[in-house]
Amino acid sequence: MSSNLASALRQRQFQSLASDAELIRGWQDASQRTAQAELLIREAMYRFAIGRITYAEQTEIFTILNFAMPSDSYISPDSREAH
Repeated sequence: MSSNLASALRQRQFQSLASDAELIRGWQDASQRTAQAELLIREAMYRFAIGRITYAEQTEIFTILNFAMPSDSYISPDSREAH
């Protein structure tokens, strides 16, 4: 097996986030669901900022938790560079 430990750990971190996002999305209590989704969204943003997950992986988490995303929260990578 030629993969390195850093890659394996990064993949496990993403899988953990995605699994948590799926659990949150399916939770019955809407107030708990939204509160926990907002926390996980922030965690995904942080992990992307420090390079622990990719942009595509962050976007996948956002898609799973889209019910808790503010409508004006998405900023594309291209528009960030314009400022």
